[in-house]
Amino acid sequence: MYPQSRFPEPQAQMDIPSLKDVYSDYFILGGSCSKGDMEVQAAKDIIVKHYDSITFGNTLKPDSTLDQSASKNMLLNTTTIQILR
Repeated sequence: MYPQSRFPEPQAQMDIPSLKDVYSDYFILGGSCSKGDMEVQAAKDIIVKHYDSITFGNTLKPDSTLDQSASKNMLLNTTTIQILR
């Protein structure tokens, strides 16, 4: 892998019309992003300039937010309680 210092820092093109403003009479413009997108200044600049709203894609899916082992334990405990009744 090349050292990161060999590449220029990406820059957002700010001298163009904002998509959210151009299409504001028709719909709200948004998109999906990840935590990594928010760590790159150029990506943040593009999101703020062009989007009315964002959602955090896979970050909010159960795979990312759910404690799998706790869920299995809860299911097991619930099933055990139902059997004992």
